[in-house]
Amino acid sequence: MKYTTFFAASALSLFICLSTMGCGTQHFVLYKVGEAYASPPDYDKAIEYYKKAIKSKPDYAEAHYGIGQAYLSKGDCDSAIKYFNIADTLKPDSAHAKYSGFVYAGLGFAYSYQKNDSMALEYYKKAVAQYNDPKAYLGLGLVYLNKKDYKNMIDNIGKAIELDSSLVENLKKNLEMRSDLVDVYIGIADAYKGKGDYDNVIEYYQKVFKLANDAKSLYAIAAAYKAKGDAAKEQEYENKAKELSNKHGE
Repeated sequence: MKYTTFFAASALSLFICLSTMGCGTQHFVLYKVGEAYASPPDYDKAIEYYKKAIKSKPDYAEAHYGIGQAYLSKGDCDSAIKYFNIADTLKPDSAHAKYSGFVYAGLGFAYSYQKNDSMALEYYKKAVAQYNDPKAYLGLGLVYLNKKDYKNMIDNIGKAIELDSSLVENLKKNLEMRSDLVDVYIGIADAYKGKGDYDNVIEYYQKVFKLANDAKSLYAIAAAYKAKGDAAKEQEYENKAKELSNKHGE
């Protein structure tokens, strides 16, 4: 409660300061107050001030985008899509490709939450064409995962992690929530096999083995070591696979 009161007072102080110092026109001042409420989040207040900014300047693209982000954070995807689409039709005061990338990424996220993979794919592609946004690449990779297009999945997720390595944890959480994780890991391993990346083939088949405890994954690891020219490891995993097959009567 004390924090909320302090933050509200800070936002009001910002409003008074910007107004009295002449730091921009009314729509800009209202927008900055909305932005202040958005982080740390009081999304309802942020939306209130963004809408006031729009009332002052109806074609204020950044404010429409801000409302879209606030609604997205609240889980109201329909409203988010509405305002992102408006933002897309308007040109911000200082138009640049990065802005369009953010708008398209917002639409991609909203459609992803609605499990509309076709629309999400369309907008994530538009987003990364405008700006190297690592979260948009991750979103794109996860859409390809849903479509079982593992080659494009690993390409886009690889780009995301290259741009922001902290997204590895985000990826792990997304994968761990899936009920088809064994099939996913096999698909990823096979995609890496197609690229000749046998270290990752081994890594993902080891993940499969931990979950499935099956001889097939051990044989796949042996085959990967064979492709790497490591005869000792190939034999080791061949023997493990045979031992497990005999134990299970396969």
